[in-house]
Amino acid sequence: MSNSGLHNDHRKRMRQRFSKNGLVDFEDHEVLEMLLFSVIPRRNTNDISHELLDKFGSIHDVLSAGRDELCGVSGIGDTAAEQIGFFGEVYDRLSAEIFSGVVIDTTAAAGMYAMLRMSIAPADSASVAYIDEEGRIIKEDRLYRGKCEMTDDLPGFITECGAKLGAKTVLLMHNHKHEPLTPSPDDRHITYMLRREAEKAGIKNVMHVIVSDDGYIHI
Repeated sequence: MSNSGLHNDHRKRMRQRFSKNGLVDFEDHEVLEMLLFSVIPRRNTNDISHELLDKFGSIHDVLSAGRDELCGVSGIGDTAAEQIGFFGEVYDRLSAEIFSGVVIDTTAAAGMYAMLRMSIAPADSASVAYIDEEGRIIKEDRLYRGKCEMTDDLPGFITECGAKLGAKTVLLMHNHKHEPLTPSPDDRHITYMLRREAEKAGIKNVMHVIVSDDGYIHI
């Protein structure tokens, strides 16, 4: 049998496995391998999936990687990188829907929520959740997707939106992926300004959580 025939049979067997049991017995590299079937039709995506995991370490780090980083892996071009990024965005949207009903009424709950939301986001991303008196999320906004540079106008923007929504708490979240879990001077400055502006707007509580590979920390 030709290499092409072996290649097609392998993909057929993987699809049959998925149809029968879902991803229950799939290894991580097989999940990525199958994800790439539709955008890399003529290459062995098994080898590519191993390279992705060798470089990024986990499926969620692959899904949250930037386009340029992904294209640095042999066999990954713009189309495949776009597809991987698309799946990362779908995961992000689904997780926002799934966890939208959680109650955030303690610092621990805020930290865990930030971990869930920011661990899939690209490095240096930031989001804010507006929370009501009961600890329910009114709305969540993504502020930056990668290359986050929080500027001095951000606290005013957040508090203005929070006041319009009737929020009693704002939870600012951002990540320091692959970096130490240590607040920078800019992080502390933004937190100070946000608390000052929030007090003027009648927002009772401000939480700022940084997420990294080592966990999370409140400022």
